[in-house]
Amino acid sequence: MITADTQQLETRLKQLALQIREKEIAVFISNLSVLSTQSAFLTGLCFGGMNIPITWNKNDDSVDDFDLDYTHAFELCFFTCTSVGAGLNILTLSICSWCIIFGPGLAIRGPDGSMTRAAEGLYTERKYALRFFWAGVFFCLLSGVFLGFLKFDPLTASFICAIIILFSVFAVLYTRLVTRPRFSFSDMERKPNEILVSGYDPEVGMQSEKSKSIAFGSLSSSFSKKSGSGLSFGSNDENKRSSSFSKINWLQEKGLMSHAEAESRRKQLFLRTGEKILKTKK
Repeated sequence: MITADTQQLETRLKQLALQIREKEIAVFISNLSVLSTQSAFLTGLCFGGMNIPITWNKNDDSVDDFDLDYTHAFELCFFTCTSVGAGLNILTLSICSWCIIFGPGLAIRGPDGSMTRAAEGLYTERKYALRFFWAGVFFCLLSGVFLGFLKFDPLTASFICAIIILFSVFAVLYTRLVTRPRFSFSDMERKPNEILVSGYDPEVGMQSEKSKSIAFGSLSSSFSKKSGSGLSFGSNDENKRSSSFSKINWLQEKGLMSHAEAESRRKQLFLRTGEKILKTKK
């Protein structure tokens, strides 16, 4: 009976942990899908810019050599920024596509612990994909500035450049100072970590190396003092009982088990363990 209850608790805990991981992975996949869509659009925009024929002022006899050198310099800067912007957006698109395709596959088809591994991997790749995406946006805007100097006279180009820089600075400041603080929280809470229940990892069904429960130790010492039996538990038995007590405590805290039922299962588990050890000694 105790073994069946323990297996039922383990299955229930694992199911709840996987449901939490599934929600995290769905959020990351949605974010990466948005990034991939925007990167694909900017990639097409950059390739379209590279196909622009630079023919203005070249056939004008009134243009001197200095103006031609000036035009060639801006032409070089324009195509350089367009190429770099296209490369960064292609890199972002590749990262997002790979994560969207293989991330859920690892989470669903992988061994125990793959849900956590997939969530941590998607979180890390999303961070780098965002950085590459914003770098690509920056070079796209910079190529627009150089294109203005290529197509228009210096006064008009300066006016266009000032407008682009002004709105870019405003967008960065507003996003950083207003939009981002509305949805920000600490990095420790944002990064997916192990889901532990008093040191027990329900996803892999084992005690975590990072945290150890002391619930069973306190209960066993209390029982030994009251009974005076001098019972001692081996390390393997202690770990098993500690895991069971941890799962019962967690289910009680979450409201999935009543207080009376939790107390009854604790007593049954502890008494059964004591009887087993007494029989072994005899």
